Amino acid sequence: MTKKKSVIIFDLDGTLVDTRAFIIDALNELSVPFRFDDLDEEDVVRLRDTRSVHFLKVIGVPLWKGPRLIKRIQEKLSKEIETMSFVPGLKDTLVVLKER
Repeated sequence: MTKKKSVIIFDLDGTLVDTRAFIIDALNELSVPFRFDDLDEEDVVRLRDTRSVHFLKVIGVPLWKGPRLIKRIQEKLSKEIETMSFVPGLKDTLVVLKER
């Protein structure tokens, strides 16, 4: 008999960890090498739920540069993820889920 495992997979899209400030800072750091204007919080909120292709078009990054931009942001995120905080109240929720 095979033992049943319970697994939960999370995506760091800002639901668990507040990544908004990180995303704004990372995009603004990369705005010079990728040649687009700095973004502010309103821009990020407005574009948050758009598709990647639309996001790149709006900020003026050619589609062919998109994978490199995403890779650079992911590299920055992997270096800084351990310093980020959970969304308020979420840590308690995760503890309760673990106990179940």
